[in-house]
Amino acid sequence: MAGVSPLAPARFPELPPIAGVRLAAYAAGVRYHGRTDLMLAELAPGSTVAGVLTRSTMPGQPVIWCRECLPGGKVRAIVVNSGNANVFTGRAGRQVVESTAATAAGLFGCAPGEVFISSTGVIGEPPPADRISAALPKVVPLLAAVLVREDPDLARRLKNRDPQAMALPGPAPGCPAPSPSAPDRNPAALFLSCQ
Repeated sequence: MAGVSPLAPARFPELPPIAGVRLAAYAAGVRYHGRTDLMLAELAPGSTVAGVLTRSTMPGQPVIWCRECLPGGKVRAIVVNSGNANVFTGRAGRQVVESTAATAAGLFGCAPGEVFISSTGVIGEPPPADRISAALPKVVPLLAAVLVREDPDLARRLKNRDPQAMALPGPAPGCPAPSPSAPDRNPAALFLSCQ
């Protein structure tokens, strides 16, 4: 396992829970077994979303999905996986995004377009849709309005990443530092309004 990023903060600031947001992390076996690699954020019904996405002409399937969903302005869930970036994966990668969104939508009683997806990791290999879809129903009972400091595993996952990616509840675990002009594969930022 990689060490702590030299850019990681020495400590986390005191962050209060965000009303209307529940988070959970889970070891789904996306790439490695026994490693937390799936994050699920549930947002209260009526939550709205806006986003800033990469301007890359070669975005990953999650970015394409988020671009298509953003005009709807509604969000109920954010699913983030690490291990496989879902970049340069074509139709197979699109099927992973659609399957993940459909599974999460079924769990939260919303449209698939209200589920935002982010992936990070190895480029050129689609994430295993079957493992992600099988894990999501197991993650839902773990959802809680937690403070990062109260969840050592989530805190450890975030601490190993660049501090630019630590704004919750957007795509945090496994996300690189975003830049709208960089050829990255993740949504750079999601701005949420929970009711």
